[in-house]
Amino acid sequence: MARRLLLGIKLLELREAARLTSTEVYKRTGIARATLHRLETAETSPQPRTLKALLALYKVDPQQAADLERFAREADQQPRLPPVGDLAPQYLTLIGLEREARRLETFEASLVPGLLQTPDYAREAIRSVWPDATESQLAQRVEVRSQRQEAIRLAGIELHAIIDEAALRRRVGSTQHMRGQIDALLEAATRPQITLQVLGSGIGAHPAVHGAFMILGFGPPLSTELVYLEGLVTDQFLSKCHEVRGYADAFAAVRDLAVSPAETPAVLARLRDEA
Repeated sequence: MARRLLLGIKLLELREAARLTSTEVYKRTGIARATLHRLETAETSPQPRTLKALLALYKVDPQQAADLERFAREADQQPRLPPVGDLAPQYLTLIGLEREARRLETFEASLVPGLLQTPDYAREAIRSVWPDATESQLAQRVEVRSQRQEAIRLAGIELHAIIDEAALRRRVGSTQHMRGQIDALLEAATRPQITLQVLGSGIGAHPAVHGAFMILGFGPPLSTELVYLEGLVTDQFLSKCHEVRGYADAFAAVRDLAVSPAETPAVLARLRDEA
């Protein structure tokens, strides 16, 4: 599903860049408007000849076109997590998207980002929103979170996380859990592919005050970005240019307001001592 979504987003971007309506695509290729809609919304995958026709119509560079065709062929070859309970489809899609990404930028106002949570912290965070979960269900969710972390570590995916100081002061589990979590953040800050910043409690209202989000950046042949929003009962992906730009601008503004990456370890050490 992740690659299908990315391919659909790219096909829509290419059509809009070519300034073609779905009706014009139909007149020039015979591809029905309903079919094009299903492709662009990731309801279905394109047949090889359909994809080739669209890329030719959109005058895509031959090398990029070949890369996109290969990307589509390899869509079913993504690494898969073992089946785990009743994970929401959007969450499963996120897992696949993270593995395809080249860069992840996340802002968290209430909790430590899932990609940086320790198992103890993750268990208590999940329990807080799923109080009826059994220990087995909690263990499954924590394991999936750990697998997400390991996947991006092995792939060398860049992660830039900005965490509101309030999230680091909010007790999740015991004092031992909190100190263990902050120790893990201190270790993470030493890894070359991770950039970590804390947004100080002294900062007032800011462009990301609306809440948490993640921007996923993808390299060639996609060269695109999308935004992931986690909700209480459902998650959402945003891919329109103005939507992504709005969140990218908010992330850039918060990045400039936050403590620098070089100064962040000292802030974390102080918060650990105060936990």
